[in-house]
Amino acid sequence: MHRPGGETADDGRWYLSSGFTVTVTADDLAAAFDRIKAALTAQGWEFTSQSSFADGTRIQLDARQPTIGHTASLTTTKSGTQIAVFLSSRCAMPAPGEDPAED
Repeated sequence: MHRPGGETADDGRWYLSSGFTVTVTADDLAAAFDRIKAALTAQGWEFTSQSSFADGTRIQLDARQPTIGHTASLTTTKSGTQIAVFLSSRCAMPAPGEDPAED
């Protein structure tokens, strides 16, 4: 169902998502991913996939926080100087009578 504030399923399910980029130097790219992975691991995130080109110029990580169900996807941009980050919450069901797009 499309509404001015966003979209929800007919039964009211919804989730939040966001994306942003982090600028790094090309020389720091792999180390930046290592630091991000270590920080997420320390917070209980589990990695569902990881891949990179043989020369290390393109890296992709997908992770999930099992306690709260959030997901993250991190990938290098073509320039090799930015990491694109996408975060999503798990789907939420509203309480009976609640309308998340209108409340």
